[in-house]
Amino acid sequence: MLRILLAAATLLPLLLPAQTEHPVRLGLLIVECAPDSAVVAINGEIVGTTPFQDSLPVGPYTLTLSSPGYQDRTESITVSVDTIRRFGTRLRPLPGLTVFTIPSHVRLMVDSIAVGETPLIALPLAPGKHTVSLRLDEYRPRDLTVTIDSGAGVVRYVKMVPAFGFLSVHASPSGAEITLDSAAFSAPPGPVKLATGQHTLRIRHPDFPLPVEGTFEIEPGRHTRISNDLSAFSLRAMLFSAAVPGLGQVVDGHLLEGTAQCAAVITAAFAARNAVRNVTIAEHDLSVAQSFYDAAPDEHSALLRREQLLHTRTSVGTARRARALWISAAAALYALVLADAAIDHSFVHWLQIEEVRPVPFVNDRYQIGWSSATMKVPL
Repeated sequence: MLRILLAAATLLPLLLPAQTEHPVRLGLLIVECAPDSAVVAINGEIVGTTPFQDSLPVGPYTLTLSSPGYQDRTESITVSVDTIRRFGTRLRPLPGLTVFTIPSHVRLMVDSIAVGETPLIALPLAPGKHTVSLRLDEYRPRDLTVTIDSGAGVVRYVKMVPAFGFLSVHASPSGAEITLDSAAFSAPPGPVKLATGQHTLRIRHPDFPLPVEGTFEIEPGRHTRISNDLSAFSLRAMLFSAAVPGLGQVVDGHLLEGTAQCAAVITAAFAARNAVRNVTIAEHDLSVAQSFYDAAPDEHSALLRREQLLHTRTSVGTARRARALWISAAAALYALVLADAAIDHSFVHWLQIEEVRPVPFVNDRYQIGWSSATMKVPL
Protein backbone atom coordinates (compact mmCIF):
# COMPACT_ATOMS: atom_id res chain seq x y z
CA MET A 1 0.00 0.00 0.00
CA LEU A 2 2.82 2.37 0.89
CA ARG A 3 4.47 1.70 -2.48
CA ILE A 4 1.24 2.57 -4.28
CA LEU A 5 0.92 5.92 -2.44
CA LEU A 6 4.52 6.87 -3.21
CA ALA A 7 4.04 6.06 -6.89
CA ALA A 8 0.85 8.13 -7.02
CA ALA A 9 2.59 11.09 -5.42
CA THR A 10 5.33 10.87 -8.04
CA LEU A 11 2.95 10.68 -11.01
CA LEU A 12 0.42 13.27 -9.81
CA PRO A 13 2.36 16.38 -11.01
CA LEU A 14 2.73 14.79 -14.42
CA LEU A 15 -0.99 14.13 -14.73
CA LEU A 16 -2.14 17.63 -13.63
CA PRO A 17 -2.19 20.49 -16.21
CA ALA A 18 0.85 22.82 -16.10
CA GLN A 19 0.36 26.12 -14.24
CA THR A 20 0.92 29.21 -16.44
CA GLU A 21 2.77 32.13 -14.86
CA HIS A 22 1.01 35.41 -15.62
CA PRO A 23 3.32 38.47 -16.10
CA VAL A 24 2.92 41.35 -13.69
CA ARG A 25 0.80 44.07 -15.25
CA LEU A 26 2.43 47.49 -14.91
CA GLY A 27 1.57 51.13 -15.37
CA LEU A 28 3.71 54.28 -15.28
CA LEU A 29 3.34 56.84 -12.49
CA ILE A 30 4.69 60.38 -13.01
CA VAL A 31 4.62 62.86 -10.13
CA GLU A 32 5.45 66.57 -10.43
CA CYS A 33 5.30 69.11 -7.64
CA ALA A 34 6.06 72.72 -6.77
CA PRO A 35 8.33 73.27 -4.96
CA ASP A 36 10.67 70.82 -6.64
CA SER A 37 12.50 68.06 -4.76
CA ALA A 38 9.47 67.24 -2.59
CA VAL A 39 9.72 63.85 -0.88
CA VAL A 40 7.52 61.16 -2.48
CA ALA A 41 6.05 58.37 -0.34
CA ILE A 42 3.87 55.56 -1.71
CA ASN A 43 1.83 53.59 0.81
CA GLY A 44 3.94 55.15 3.56
CA GLU A 45 7.31 54.20 2.05
CA ILE A 46 9.65 56.93 0.75
CA VAL A 47 10.56 56.18 -2.86
CA GLY A 48 12.28 59.37 -4.08
CA THR A 49 11.81 63.08 -4.76
CA THR A 50 10.00 65.06 -7.42
CA PRO A 51 10.09 65.03 -10.35
CA PHE A 52 9.42 61.30 -9.91
CA GLN A 53 8.48 58.50 -12.25
CA ASP A 54 8.39 54.72 -11.88
CA SER A 55 6.63 51.64 -13.23
CA LEU A 56 4.26 50.15 -10.64
CA PRO A 57 1.95 47.11 -10.56
CA VAL A 58 -1.61 48.11 -11.37
CA GLY A 59 -3.85 48.93 -8.46
CA PRO A 60 -4.65 51.61 -5.89
CA TYR A 61 -1.99 53.53 -3.96
CA THR A 62 -1.74 56.24 -1.33
CA LEU A 63 0.60 59.00 -2.50
CA THR A 64 2.09 61.52 -0.04
CA LEU A 65 4.20 64.57 -0.92
CA SER A 66 6.10 66.56 1.71
CA SER A 67 8.61 69.42 1.77
CA PRO A 68 10.02 71.56 4.63
CA GLY A 69 7.90 74.65 5.18
CA TYR A 70 4.90 73.22 3.31
CA GLN A 71 1.80 71.25 4.24
CA ASP A 72 1.86 67.56 3.31
CA ARG A 73 -0.39 66.48 0.46
CA THR A 74 -1.91 62.99 0.45
CA GLU A 75 -3.91 61.59 -2.48
CA SER A 76 -5.39 58.23 -3.44
CA ILE A 77 -4.39 57.26 -6.97
CA THR A 78 -4.89 54.25 -9.20
CA VAL A 79 -2.33 52.90 -11.65
CA SER A 80 -3.84 51.20 -14.71
CA VAL A 81 -2.21 48.70 -17.01
CA ASP A 82 -0.10 50.08 -19.88
CA THR A 83 -1.13 53.67 -19.15
CA ILE A 84 0.58 56.76 -17.78
CA ARG A 85 -0.84 58.15 -14.55
CA ARG A 86 0.24 61.76 -14.10
CA PHE A 87 -0.16 63.64 -10.84
CA GLY A 88 0.85 67.26 -10.37
CA THR A 89 0.26 69.62 -7.49
CA ARG A 90 1.48 72.72 -5.72
CA LEU A 91 2.05 72.36 -2.00
CA ARG A 92 0.61 75.02 0.29
CA PRO A 93 3.02 76.82 2.63
CA LEU A 94 2.62 76.26 6.35
CA PRO A 95 0.97 79.22 8.09
CA GLY A 96 3.53 81.87 9.04
CA LEU A 97 6.94 82.74 7.61
CA THR A 98 9.46 80.23 6.23
CA VAL A 99 12.91 81.37 5.09
CA PHE A 100 15.66 79.34 3.39
CA THR A 101 19.05 80.84 2.57
CA ILE A 102 22.26 79.99 0.76
CA PRO A 103 24.36 79.58 2.83
CA SER A 104 22.38 78.54 5.90
CA HIS A 105 22.75 79.77 9.50
CA VAL A 106 21.93 83.35 8.55
CA ARG A 107 20.76 85.47 11.49
CA LEU A 108 17.16 86.65 11.13
CA MET A 109 15.29 89.58 12.58
CA VAL A 110 11.61 90.29 11.98
CA ASP A 111 10.56 93.85 12.68
CA SER A 112 13.92 94.37 14.48
CA ILE A 113 13.34 91.36 16.78
CA ALA A 114 15.80 88.45 16.57
CA VAL A 115 13.97 85.21 15.72
CA GLY A 116 16.84 82.75 15.13
CA GLU A 117 18.79 81.43 12.17
CA THR A 118 17.91 79.90 8.83
CA PRO A 119 16.38 77.61 7.88
CA LEU A 120 13.37 79.12 9.64
CA ILE A 121 10.18 77.07 9.38
CA ALA A 122 6.64 78.43 9.89
CA LEU A 123 7.32 81.35 12.22
CA PRO A 124 3.91 82.58 13.46
CA LEU A 125 3.32 86.21 12.49
CA ALA A 126 0.37 88.55 12.72
CA PRO A 127 -1.34 89.37 9.42
CA GLY A 128 0.14 92.38 7.63
CA LYS A 129 3.49 93.63 6.36
CA HIS A 130 6.73 92.73 8.11
CA THR A 131 10.39 93.63 7.57
CA VAL A 132 12.76 90.66 7.52
CA SER A 133 16.47 91.41 8.02
CA LEU A 134 19.16 88.85 7.18
CA ARG A 135 22.69 89.17 8.54
CA LEU A 136 25.76 86.97 8.13
CA ASP A 137 29.40 87.83 8.71
CA GLU A 138 31.33 88.55 5.48
CA TYR A 139 28.09 88.78 3.50
CA ARG A 140 26.11 91.82 2.45
CA PRO A 141 23.03 92.52 4.59
CA ARG A 142 19.62 91.85 3.07
CA ASP A 143 16.23 93.29 4.01
CA LEU A 144 12.93 91.94 2.73
CA THR A 145 9.32 93.03 3.06
CA VAL A 146 6.76 90.21 3.33
CA THR A 147 2.99 90.34 3.60
CA ILE A 148 1.24 87.70 5.70
CA ASP A 149 -2.45 87.04 5.10
CA SER A 150 -4.65 85.60 7.81
CA GLY A 151 -4.12 81.83 8.04
CA ALA A 152 -1.71 81.82 5.10
CA GLY A 153 2.01 81.22 4.80
CA VAL A 154 4.93 82.77 2.93
CA VAL A 155 8.11 80.99 1.83
CA ARG A 156 11.20 82.94 0.80
CA TYR A 157 14.45 81.68 -0.74
CA VAL A 158 17.38 84.09 -0.38
CA LYS A 159 20.90 83.80 -1.78
CA MET A 160 23.26 85.91 0.28
CA VAL A 161 25.81 87.99 -1.65
CA PRO A 162 29.36 87.67 -0.29
CA ALA A 163 31.19 90.83 0.72
CA PHE A 164 34.46 89.23 -0.35
CA GLY A 165 36.18 87.77 -3.38
CA PHE A 166 39.44 85.97 -4.01
CA LEU A 167 42.80 87.14 -5.35
CA SER A 168 45.72 85.23 -6.86
CA VAL A 169 48.95 86.99 -7.84
CA HIS A 170 51.75 85.46 -9.88
CA ALA A 171 54.93 87.50 -10.40
CA SER A 172 58.03 86.37 -12.26
CA PRO A 173 60.95 86.19 -11.95
CA SER A 174 60.87 85.25 -8.29
CA GLY A 175 62.03 87.72 -5.67
CA ALA A 176 59.61 90.50 -6.54
CA GLU A 177 58.32 92.72 -3.75
CA ILE A 178 54.52 92.89 -3.81
CA THR A 179 52.50 95.53 -2.00
CA LEU A 180 48.72 95.32 -1.68
CA ASP A 181 46.95 98.47 -0.50
CA SER A 182 50.25 99.84 0.90
CA ALA A 183 50.89 96.64 2.92
CA ALA A 184 53.36 93.85 2.12
CA PHE A 185 51.72 90.91 0.34
CA SER A 186 53.28 87.45 0.40
CA ALA A 187 51.38 86.11 -2.68
CA PRO A 188 50.73 82.52 -1.57
CA PRO A 189 50.27 79.87 -4.29
CA GLY A 190 46.53 79.65 -3.68
CA PRO A 191 43.82 82.32 -3.70
CA VAL A 192 43.36 84.60 -0.69
CA LYS A 193 40.11 86.10 0.54
CA LEU A 194 39.83 89.85 0.02
CA ALA A 195 37.10 92.42 0.68
CA THR A 196 35.10 93.55 -2.33
CA GLY A 197 35.89 96.89 -3.91
CA GLN A 198 38.89 98.58 -5.48
CA HIS A 199 42.44 97.71 -4.43
CA THR A 200 45.93 98.84 -5.44
CA LEU A 201 48.74 96.43 -6.30
CA ARG A 202 52.42 97.32 -6.71
CA ILE A 203 55.12 94.92 -7.96
CA ARG A 204 58.80 95.80 -7.81
CA HIS A 205 61.90 93.69 -8.53
CA PRO A 206 65.49 94.72 -7.66
CA ASP A 207 66.71 93.67 -11.13
CA PHE A 208 64.31 95.97 -13.01
CA PRO A 209 64.29 99.76 -12.90
CA LEU A 210 60.61 100.61 -12.69
CA PRO A 211 57.82 99.12 -10.57
CA VAL A 212 54.46 98.08 -11.96
CA GLU A 213 51.43 99.53 -10.21
CA GLY A 214 47.72 99.43 -10.91
CA THR A 215 44.24 99.11 -9.48
CA PHE A 216 41.81 96.24 -9.74
CA GLU A 217 38.31 95.39 -8.59
CA ILE A 218 37.34 92.46 -6.36
CA GLU A 219 33.80 91.36 -7.21
CA PRO A 220 31.54 89.42 -4.82
CA GLY A 221 32.42 85.74 -4.87
CA ARG A 222 34.66 86.10 -7.94
CA HIS A 223 38.29 85.00 -8.29
CA THR A 224 40.60 87.69 -9.69
CA ARG A 225 43.88 86.41 -11.12
CA ILE A 226 46.78 88.79 -11.78
CA SER A 227 49.88 87.72 -13.70
CA ASN A 228 53.01 89.83 -14.13
CA ASP A 229 56.16 88.92 -16.04
CA LEU A 230 58.90 91.48 -15.47
CA SER A 231 61.27 89.54 -17.75
CA ALA A 232 59.38 91.00 -20.72
CA PHE A 233 61.15 94.26 -19.97
CA SER A 234 63.91 94.26 -22.60
CA LEU A 235 66.78 96.61 -23.43
CA ARG A 236 64.96 97.49 -26.65
CA ALA A 237 61.87 98.46 -24.72
CA MET A 238 63.92 100.52 -22.27
CA LEU A 239 65.67 102.39 -25.11
CA PHE A 240 62.38 103.16 -26.84
CA SER A 241 60.86 104.40 -23.61
CA ALA A 242 63.87 106.66 -23.06
CA ALA A 243 63.88 107.96 -26.64
CA VAL A 244 60.16 108.67 -26.74
CA PRO A 245 59.02 109.57 -23.22
CA GLY A 246 55.91 107.64 -22.34
CA LEU A 247 55.48 106.07 -25.74
CA GLY A 248 57.66 104.21 -28.21
CA GLN A 249 56.02 101.87 -30.68
CA VAL A 250 56.86 99.55 -33.57
CA VAL A 251 54.17 99.16 -36.23
CA ASP A 252 54.89 96.48 -38.82
CA GLY A 253 58.61 96.89 -38.19
CA HIS A 254 58.61 100.71 -38.38
CA LEU A 255 59.30 102.87 -35.36
CA LEU A 256 56.63 105.53 -35.04
CA GLU A 257 57.20 108.70 -33.07
CA GLY A 258 55.04 109.56 -30.11
CA THR A 259 52.47 111.48 -32.13
CA ALA A 260 48.86 111.96 -31.17
CA GLN A 261 47.82 109.64 -34.01
CA CYS A 262 50.19 106.95 -32.76
CA ALA A 263 48.89 107.28 -29.22
CA ALA A 264 45.32 107.00 -30.49
CA VAL A 265 45.93 103.86 -32.54
CA ILE A 266 47.83 102.22 -29.70
CA THR A 267 45.00 102.98 -27.29
CA ALA A 268 42.40 101.62 -29.69
CA ALA A 269 44.46 98.54 -30.52
CA PHE A 270 44.97 97.53 -26.92
CA ALA A 271 41.35 98.26 -26.13
CA ALA A 272 40.49 95.93 -29.03
CA ARG A 273 42.79 93.24 -27.66
CA ASN A 274 41.18 93.48 -24.24
CA ALA A 275 37.74 93.43 -25.89
CA VAL A 276 38.64 90.19 -27.69
CA ARG A 277 39.73 88.69 -24.38
CA ASN A 278 36.54 89.91 -22.75
CA VAL A 279 34.45 88.07 -25.34
CA THR A 280 36.38 84.84 -24.77
CA ILE A 281 35.94 85.12 -21.01
CA ALA A 282 32.26 86.08 -21.27
CA GLU A 283 31.49 83.18 -23.61
CA HIS A 284 33.24 80.79 -21.23
CA ASP A 285 31.26 82.19 -18.29
CA LEU A 286 28.06 81.76 -20.33
CA SER A 287 28.88 78.11 -21.01
CA VAL A 288 29.49 77.52 -17.30
CA ALA A 289 26.28 79.36 -16.32
CA GLN A 290 24.27 77.32 -18.85
CA SER A 291 25.64 74.03 -17.53
CA PHE A 292 24.88 75.05 -13.95
CA TYR A 293 21.33 76.03 -14.96
CA ASP A 294 20.77 72.75 -16.80
CA ALA A 295 21.97 70.81 -13.74
CA ALA A 296 19.84 72.71 -11.20
CA PRO A 297 18.62 70.16 -8.62
CA ASP A 298 15.44 72.01 -7.66
CA GLU A 299 13.16 74.91 -8.51
CA HIS A 300 14.86 77.29 -6.09
CA SER A 301 18.28 76.60 -7.57
CA ALA A 302 16.92 76.94 -11.09
CA LEU A 303 15.49 80.40 -10.33
CA LEU A 304 18.79 81.61 -8.86
CA ARG A 305 20.84 80.14 -11.69
CA ARG A 306 18.47 81.51 -14.34
CA GLU A 307 19.14 85.02 -13.02
CA GLN A 308 22.89 84.45 -13.34
CA LEU A 309 22.40 82.96 -16.83
CA LEU A 310 20.46 86.00 -18.06
CA HIS A 311 23.08 88.34 -16.59
CA THR A 312 25.86 86.40 -18.33
CA ARG A 313 24.04 86.48 -21.68
CA THR A 314 23.80 90.27 -21.38
CA SER A 315 27.53 90.44 -20.63
CA VAL A 316 28.33 88.39 -23.76
CA GLY A 317 26.30 90.74 -25.94
CA THR A 318 27.96 93.80 -24.45
CA ALA A 319 31.43 92.29 -24.90
CA ARG A 320 30.77 91.41 -28.54
CA ARG A 321 29.58 94.95 -29.34
CA ALA A 322 32.66 96.43 -27.67
CA ARG A 323 34.91 94.07 -29.63
CA ALA A 324 33.41 95.14 -32.96
CA LEU A 325 33.66 98.82 -32.02
CA TRP A 326 37.31 98.76 -30.94
CA ILE A 327 38.50 96.61 -33.86
CA SER A 328 36.88 99.05 -36.30
CA ALA A 329 38.38 102.03 -34.48
CA ALA A 330 41.87 100.51 -34.40
CA ALA A 331 41.75 99.67 -38.10
CA ALA A 332 40.60 103.16 -39.08
CA LEU A 333 43.19 104.91 -36.93
CA TYR A 334 45.93 102.62 -38.23
CA ALA A 335 45.10 103.65 -41.80
CA LEU A 336 45.56 107.30 -40.79
CA VAL A 337 48.93 106.55 -39.18
CA LEU A 338 50.16 104.80 -42.35
CA ALA A 339 49.04 107.74 -44.47
CA ASP A 340 50.84 110.26 -42.25
CA ALA A 341 54.01 108.14 -42.12
CA ALA A 342 54.02 107.65 -45.92
CA ILE A 343 54.61 103.91 -45.48
CA ASP A 344 53.74 101.71 -48.44
CA HIS A 345 51.72 98.78 -47.11
CA SER A 346 49.63 97.83 -50.10
CA PHE A 347 49.44 94.19 -48.98
CA VAL A 348 48.81 94.76 -45.29
CA HIS A 349 45.69 92.89 -44.20
CA TRP A 350 46.14 93.09 -40.46
CA LEU A 351 47.31 95.50 -37.85
CA GLN A 352 50.33 94.55 -35.75
CA ILE A 353 51.34 96.61 -32.76
CA GLU A 354 54.10 95.81 -30.31
CA GLU A 355 53.81 97.48 -26.92
CA VAL A 356 57.19 98.46 -25.51
CA ARG A 357 56.36 100.48 -22.42
CA PRO A 358 55.07 99.61 -18.96
CA VAL A 359 51.31 99.23 -18.76
CA PRO A 360 50.08 100.60 -15.41
CA PHE A 361 46.84 98.67 -15.53
CA VAL A 362 45.48 95.68 -13.67
CA ASN A 363 42.31 93.83 -14.42
CA ASP A 364 40.60 90.55 -13.65
CA ARG A 365 42.50 87.67 -15.30
CA TYR A 366 44.64 89.99 -17.46
CA GLN A 367 48.39 90.48 -17.53
CA ILE A 368 50.01 93.66 -16.33
CA GLY A 369 53.49 95.09 -16.49
CA TRP A 370 56.02 95.26 -19.28
CA SER A 371 54.26 93.85 -22.28
CA SER A 372 56.04 92.64 -25.41
CA ALA A 373 53.12 90.74 -26.88
CA THR A 374 52.21 91.33 -30.52
CA MET A 375 48.61 91.96 -31.41
CA LYS A 376 47.04 91.37 -34.83
CA VAL A 377 43.69 92.94 -35.69
CA PRO A 378 42.06 92.08 -39.07
CA LEU A 379 41.48 95.08 -41.30
